[in-house]
Amino acid sequence: MTLAALLELQLTDSAIDQIRLRMPRLPEVIAAQAAANEVSAWEARTQQLRGQIEQFESAITTAEAASAVISKQRSRLEQQLKTVIAPREAEALMHEIALLNGKRSALDDDELVALEAMSSAESELAEHALRESLLRSAAAAASETASAAVAASEADLASKTVARDEMRSGLDPSMVRRYDEMRG
Repeated sequence: MTLAALLELQLTDSAIDQIRLRMPRLPEVIAAQAAANEVSAWEARTQQLRGQIEQFESAITTAEAASAVISKQRSRLEQQLKTVIAPREAEALMHEIALLNGKRSALDDDELVALEAMSSAESELAEHALRESLLRSAAAAASETASAAVAASEADLASKTVARDEMRSGLDPSMVRRYDEMRG
């Protein structure tokens, strides 16, 4: 009788250990973690796109400010050119104006590239935002399913633990102590 009871206790303890090992590896738990990872990846990509848009806006603002400075310089030089009589001085001013026009053209090109890139990033962000509700609802559903599966495993664990405790209480304490030593 005692050996059969010890064997039953050992089988119950093994079942409890298996439940504990299986709980974090339940397919529902793994699916919930994967869904949560997808949401995290979505959030990271959203932040990345917003950062890119901010960088493009900054580049555009900088290019516009530099263009305004160049326009002022060019206007000033054009006013001087109207009052100049010496051909060499006029030639030098025209050269300066041409250089400023080249800088302005380069700034305009940079601004155009930044505008196109910002438009592309904004479009991607808009498309990306459409997936948010789907991802979040899938993650919530997976989380609920995982919680239910874990709760079922915990209930099974609790019932087996109660059964084990009843078995242990029916055995000789010295035998239980020896069993615990050997099991450890």
